[in-house]
Order: sequence, then structure tokens, then C-alpha cells
Amino acid sequence: VELIIKDYNAHAWVEVYIDNCGWIPMEFTPGSSYDYSVLENIAVIGEIAAEEEAQVTPTQAPPEPTEAVISEEDEPEQEKSEQEVPVKEDASAATGNHIKQENKILDTLLMIFIILLVVGLFVGLVLMGIIKKRSLWYRANHNKKAILLFAEIGRILACCNGIPKRGALLEDYVDYVKKNCSYLKPEEFESAMETVKKARFGRGRISLDELKKVESFRHRLYYNVYEELSFSKKLYLKLILSIL
Repeated sequence: VELIIKDYNAHAWVEVYIDNCGWIPMEFTPGSSYDYSVLENIAVIGEIAAEEEAQVTPTQAPPEPTEAVISEEDEPEQEKSEQEVPVKEDASAATGNHIKQENKILDTLLMIFIILLVVGLFVGLVLMGIIKKRSLWYRANHNKKAILLFAEIGRILACCNGIPKRGALLEDYVDYVKKNCSYLKPEEFESAMETVKKARFGRGRISLDELKKVESFRHRLYYNVYEELSFSKKLYLKLILSIL
């Protein structure tokens, strides 16, 4: 089917854009029955809509900064990070406490080792002194034994302040000891000193009985002095008589 449309059959119209209403078709062809009052009403509606939009827009609250907004997806991560901080701090504190405890243990072990070392050296020196003194005693004759006993008598009297000066020799204060020392009998002390002089300056050896008299005098003096000493001085007297 072929249709032929000629120019006098063509028709055109325009459209007018009105704010807030859009494009409105208008018919301006002469003889059309278009009601132009509709156009006026549409324009009025557009103006009213524009005024309302102008009044509403300034009163709207500005959007909050995006930096302060925390999405629901970010909240678990934030809570997780906040929970992890104390855990890290607790872990570091526990590590520091552990290191301190280890240092204390090491210091204690070191102190124990030093104490044991000092005690071991002291005991070793004491044992060496005892062994040396006993060896010297068993190899000595009567004269040397009497001289060794005389040296012990001097140490006993020095420990109880029986000699007036510290470090003084008994030979220089024999008369002073006989008059002022209450731990011995003067006649026994004088007899022991005579035997010691004989052993030191005499040509011959002293007898066994003479040696026993000096030895018994030394024992009696030791026990008389020992009973009057304090605990610390008792230990000191035993120590010096064992190794010297």
C-alpha cells in the first residue's frame, strides 16, 4: 500500500519548557481549539514549586563530614583494634616480668655460687692448716713440741687479753702474766716457762715428763679461758689453735 502525503497535509507544533513542569506541547496553528489558560496555570504551578524548593533548600541540615561517619562494617575492626591494644600491652608487661624474674634467679644463683666458693676456699685453707700443723707436730721432737705448746699458750692469753698489748710476745710479759692473769696458777706457769727455756736454749732434749707438764698446763689454761669467752671468740680461738 502506498500513501502519498503532501505538504498541505503536514502539521507541526512546538513544546515550551516550564521549570518544575518539564516540556509542554503548544498548539499555535490558527483555527485550533487549544485553551491557553492551561499554559498560564502550568506556569503558576511551576513558580509555586520553585518558591517551595527555594524555601526548603536552605533549611536542610548540611551533611555531616564523612571523616566522622563510621560505617557498620568499620565498627568491628575498630573494636577489634581497641581490644588488641591491651593484649599487646599485657604481653609486653608479662615479658618484662619474666625477664625480671630470670634476672633475679640468675643473681641469686650467682650469689650462692660466690658464697659456696668463699666457703670452699675457707674450708680448704683450714684443712691445709690442720694437716700442716699435725704433720709438723708428729715430726717434731720433745723440744720442738714444747716450743709449739709455748706458742699456743701465747695465743690463748692474747685471745683473753692476758697480754697487755695486742701482738706482744709472751716472753716479754712473763712477770706481768704471773701477777695479773687469773686464768692460771703462777707456779705452774713458771714451771712450764722453765721447761720451754730449757727446750729452746738447752743443749740436750727435755724428757717426756717435762713435755707432758707443759702440755697439761696448756690444756688447763685453754679450758679456763674457753669457758669465759663469748661464742664468737670461742670459734676464733678454736680456729687459730687448729691452723697456727
